[in-house]
Amino acid sequence: MIIAIISLLVIIVMVLMIYNYAIHKKVETFSNLNQRVNSLNVLQEFMNTIR
Repeated sequence: MIIAIISLLVIIVMVLMIYNYAIHKKVETFSNLNQRVNSLNVLQEFMNTIR
């Protein structure tokens, strides 16, 4: 019985680690998109300054 409980807890921890990794990847993708938008804004401001 104790082995079953420990196994269940280990499985739950592994599932949570996988879920956390998936969320980390989504946040990283969003951060990259945000950096691209900021870079484009800087480029647009530079182009407006040149005109």
